[in-house]
Parts: sequence; structure tokens; C-alpha cells
Amino acid sequence: MRTSIRPHSRSLAAVGFVLISGAYANMARADVDCNLLAPPGAAVSEKGKVEAKTAADAILKAVKFGGDVTVSGEKSLSMAQQNAPTDDPQALKARTLYLFCGMVANAKDINTGKKFDMLMQLQGVKLSPEPNGGNQPPPPESDVPSALGLPKLGSSRESVESFAKSRNGSWHNAQGGDYAVIDGDLADTPAKINLWVDSNGHLYKVEWTISSSRYTTARNDHVFGRSGEGPVEPDALCDAAADRTANYFVRAVGLTSSPVTTKSRNAADPWNYIQGGKAPACGDSDLRCTATADITDQLAILTRDKQSAMVQTRSIHARSSSELGISIYVKTTSTCSISAEVTRRL
Repeated sequence: MRTSIRPHSRSLAAVGFVLISGAYANMARADVDCNLLAPPGAAVSEKGKVEAKTAADAILKAVKFGGDVTVSGEKSLSMAQQNAPTDDPQALKARTLYLFCGMVANAKDINTGKKFDMLMQLQGVKLSPEPNGGNQPPPPESDVPSALGLPKLGSSRESVESFAKSRNGSWHNAQGGDYAVIDGDLADTPAKINLWVDSNGHLYKVEWTISSSRYTTARNDHVFGRSGEGPVEPDALCDAAADRTANYFVRAVGLTSSPVTTKSRNAADPWNYIQGGKAPACGDSDLRCTATADITDQLAILTRDKQSAMVQTRSIHARSSSELGISIYVKTTSTCSISAEVTRRL
């Protein structure tokens, strides 16, 4: 790839003009030439490269779901600046634009005219001002839920009800207070979100929950039953889930994370984790039944100012075996649950 365009020697406006002019010349071939935006040799740290890639991914994802390029670009570039404060903002933007251009050029679900419009809009995104001469990242949004598009902690019951209604949510009563349930996501994974209101009528806790389960039944190694529910396979969902979710809160809203703690144990009564539990026939002397269950819990605590987030994951692998003559029946259960909650600290 050519690397003749240097944002420090030519203005980004000129870069955008060259890109769009050259691109429109190739519209008949539906070709977007990203070589014209090849990032220069300007110093961008390894961290900056990661942040630029993350920003480009986020912008494209937002746009595909109907988001505005300018708004998404400003937010993503601002976050890239915040997470890589030692890098030159212009160099970060140039690299993000280059990577975004490549993603757009390869996208088969975006027409050519739209591609050029998107690139033109992103090129015009203004960078956030650098506070304290560029020595510090911009301050994050002070309230965690509102930074994630949810009602602010302390919001009135009326505000929470109105928000839940706008998201087709439902209202419930519980001993710990009333709460609204809406569909949402946590770190790009579908999740149920509970908005808890205290007895004084104020939002005091936001809770995300994700779960996935899979069950199999086999006889003499022949699987004849398989069922389950959840967004993905439990093992894939729980793989590094605590770290992944904690990092999401760090990146999205600037919380400070503590190390993730892991505890593993064997269940005292593994039959509690087997689908259907222990069969009554297991009490028959002719049917020999055994079961095991391994449980792994992970916990991460994140804080900032007067708010804290707690991320918990639980992975369970359970197996039961029932022997009757020459037949061996085996049931396996795999589950993963992820929960996160944000509250005010006293």
C-alpha cells in the first residue's frame, strides 16, 4: 500500500478531498481506494493501534444499526483519545479513518454511494479538545447507567416507568423494591436489564443478567437428546467473561477495575445441577447412579467516585451416569450465568 498521505504535512480536509475525488472516479467499479488514506509513519503506540481498530469497529457497527456516522465517530474517537492519551489525536483519527475505510470497502451490505457518504461524514468529525495541554484524557460521564443509555441513578420512579415503557419493558414488584425489566445488551451480548426503584421512589440499582444452558442425554455414547437455551454455547459465553465484562465497563465508562478473583469447587450435592435431578429409580439396587458437578465463580469489583459495579460469572459443568445391565445413560449439563450491577456507594 502507498503511504504518501501524511496528516501532519497535509490537512485532513485535503486527505478527505483526495479520497472522495478518487473514489467517485471509480464509482463505476464500486471501488473505494483506501490506499489514499494509508496511515503515515507518525507515532501511534500499540495501544493507539488497538484503540483505532476498536473505534472503527464501533462506528461501523453503530451505522449498520441505523446510527449516525458523525455522532458515532465523535464518541468512538473521543474514547480512543481517552484510552490512548499519549498518542497524537490527529494520528489516531487518521488511522481510524483508514481502518474504517477498509471495513466499509469490504462491506457487501452497503451500497457504493452510501459508502462515500459515510467516509465523507467521518472525515469531518471534530476531535475532542485536549484538556491540560493534552496531558490528561477527557473526563468520563459521571453516571455509569446514563453513559450506557439508561436512566441515571437517582432518577424518579416516573422517569424509570416512562423509559421502560419506551423500551416495551414490564413492571414487577418484589421484596427488595419495584423494578422494570427491559431487553438490552451487556458488552454486545443480549441481556435482561432490571431497573430497581427503592421505597422512596428513586432508581438505586441497575442489573444486567445473561444466561445460557445446554443439556445432552446419551446411551452408550450415542447422543439421543439435546436441548438448551441462551445466546451462545455456555463454554463460549463464560470463557473469560469476567475479564471481558469488566473491561467493557472500563472502556465504556472509565471505571477502575480490581483483579478478577476465581474460585472453583465441587458441588456437595451435584444432583441439584443435573437437568431433572436424580431419577427416583436410582434408589433401585439394579440401577447404579453417580453424579459430579464442577462450579467456577469469578468476581470483579469496579469503582469510580460514588458508584460501583460488581461483575459475577458462574460456570457449571455437571455429569450424571446411570448404569443398568450393559446400558449406561449419561446426562451432561453446562450452564453459564453472568450478572453485573451498578449501585451508589455509601
